[in-house]
Amino acid sequence: MTIRIFGHPRCPDCASLRASIMANEGRVPFEGHDISQLQDLHEFMAIRDASPAFDAARKNGEIGIPCIVTEDGTPRLDWREYFREQGWKVTEVSVSGPACSIDGSGC
Repeated sequence: MTIRIFGHPRCPDCASLRASIMANEGRVPFEGHDISQLQDLHEFMAIRDASPAFDAARKNGEIGIPCIVTEDGTPRLDWREYFREQGWKVTEVSVSGPACSIDGSGC
């Protein structure tokens, strides 16, 4: 089971996801995608444009990262809940930096 993760290196919310992956010491099988790379951005936008999982993010002017795509192809923005469902640790870190939403309030 490998999950695909879409994020950005400067995204503050993505920092907690990265920390959580590291805290699980190799138990999280993942494939990372950096949306600052055009190929990954194109793939992410195709998922984002087609999935109702992003309806609230689009409505609120958010990008919708970090996003995980589960093995069955389901995109999820609630990565913390998914990690808990899998029995994986969730680690929160506080990182200041540019926000990922249009109004600058969050990701």
